Amino acid sequence: PTPTPVPPTPTPQPTPAVTPPFLPVTGWGGPSPVFLTVVLFGLISIAGALLFSLKGSHR
Repeated sequence: PTPTPVPPTPTPQPTPAVTPPFLPVTGWGGPSPVFLTVVLFGLISIAGALLFSLKGSHR
């Protein structure tokens, strides 16, 4: 007789210390590439705006 397959119980994974608090921790392997791309572009735009404002204020 073949044993009945036991459905795997999802175990809550602890959030690593390097993960920023605004990144949603999902159970299927991590945030989506689209979300990472949006966050990356957001960080780049924020950094660019900060650098631009700093250069403008130092003049």
